[in-house]
Amino acid sequence: MRKRVDLGDVAERVGVSKSTVHYALYQPDRLGAETLDKVLTVVRELGYRPNLLARSLRTRRTFTIGVITPFLGNYTEKVFAGLEMAAEDNRYTVFLGYTRGQADREREVVESFMERAMEGLIILPAEGDENAGFFRSLQQEEFPFAFAEHSFPGVNVDSVGTDDLLGGKLATRHLIRQGCSKIAFVPPPAPTCRHNWVLRRLEGCNLALGEAGLPPAGEIVLGTVGETTHHRYAHAAVADSLRQGEEFDGVFAANDELAWGAMEALAEAGRQPGQEVAVIGFDDLDPSAYLSVPLTSLRHPFAAIGNEAFRLLLRRIEKSGDLAVQHILLEPMLVVRQSCGESMVPGQ
Repeated sequence: MRKRVDLGDVAERVGVSKSTVHYALYQPDRLGAETLDKVLTVVRELGYRPNLLARSLRTRRTFTIGVITPFLGNYTEKVFAGLEMAAEDNRYTVFLGYTRGQADREREVVESFMERAMEGLIILPAEGDENAGFFRSLQQEEFPFAFAEHSFPGVNVDSVGTDDLLGGKLATRHLIRQGCSKIAFVPPPAPTCRHNWVLRRLEGCNLALGEAGLPPAGEIVLGTVGETTHHRYAHAAVADSLRQGEEFDGVFAANDELAWGAMEALAEAGRQPGQEVAVIGFDDLDPSAYLSVPLTSLRHPFAAIGNEAFRLLLRRIEKSGDLAVQHILLEPMLVVRQSCGESMVPGQ
């Protein structure tokens, strides 16, 4: 049977100490580029695999973190990808927990991950404030965790998300530059329409309208709806608005899926998106570039949010640097396509 390659084998081949090999694997910043390259080259040549169990027993650390998300899809996948890339660079393993947007399930997943000796958590919180007390108690225990995408009211811990207020301004200013003066806002159905990210995007929209001396946006909503997708809801809401004779020359949808439904309803009513009515969404999900009329949208920095969330959490785990609580908002970027122009405009 082939002998398992150990740390000493690598050190002997390179001609360095075992501690130097250890630094190359776990604290590469402590080595010069030339030495680091030599060690890692031999690690690959010999097929050395660190004994993670031995490392955990020795250091009393697991080098694992948990990521908790309320739903799965294009959006959370991109946040997770950015986060996992940063974790991999720092030799952490990431476990994913799914809460289905339920507060009680969120608590269960957090407690389960803590029982499994995760070193920290990144939480994309479910909407609402039901778990505020739970998260405050977690904070008092000084267990490392950070919020991604949305902060949590009344819980002052590290968070990173997108600047929804700025995004609302950028979207509306662009509509105004296209000559729009009667702008409609399409929010998601209740209760999501009352969530902070929606309200901030609408607030940004109305601030931009006020700056231009225009009236606030009219909201396109349906009174009563059953369980449905944002796409279908927006289609029905905009179709109903058009039947009622409501007038608007620009539409700002709170997210891309709403914009897709709005554009379908406009086209069915004979009002071509991008010609008679300008339409803009928020998120820049992958399908938006490939619609029959490609959608103008605010590009949500999903991967950057994941990457930054890991950085914030690692700082807590390692207890390194300035440990003051940070609330970081990353700027979205306006991506202009045929539904409202045809080029890319950086946020400004």
